[in-house]
Amino acid sequence: MLHLTLNRPQARNALNNALLTLLAEALEAAAADPGVSACVISGGQRFFAAGADLNEMAEKDLPATFDDLRPRLWARIDAFPNR
Repeated sequence: MLHLTLNRPQARNALNNALLTLLAEALEAAAADPGVSACVISGGQRFFAAGADLNEMAEKDLPATFDDLRPRLWARIDAFPNR
């Protein structure tokens, strides 16, 4: 079993590009590993995730990039194999 913990307490684990990329990469690697039969994603400290990181979105021209990353992550979660 793989346990991933969101760790951006300063932003209440808001999902920014870096975190979305790390999650997608970790899930893709885990899906390819026959030794990983399940994955749990949890939030650190008192919260799971605040949602999208609105501060990052306001600072940069990220909507297109963010929109590309979200479907990749949700598709990876949805396609994670049941073993």
